[in-house]
Amino acid sequence: HIQSETNADKLQYTLVDCPGHASLIRTIIGGAQIIDRMILVVDVTKGIQTQTAECLVIGEILTNDLIIVLNKVDLIQGD
Repeated sequence: HIQSETNADKLQYTLVDCPGHASLIRTIIGGAQIIDRMILVVDVTKGIQTQTAECLVIGEILTNDLIIVLNKVDLIQGD
């Protein structure tokens, strides 16, 4: 949790790590009112999993700003 104050605005950043377990989906939805932006990190070595798809749907519903980050791209074997 980080707060930043400027002359005009007070900004608040809260980073929540949601590993995507089905039991945490209710928690994500419960905190939806404070979500302005969402960053979804996808492990490219595992690809799109069930929890990835669930988080994508939640992100599309809850926010206009959804950023998808591909992690571990350096581990992809080239042809």
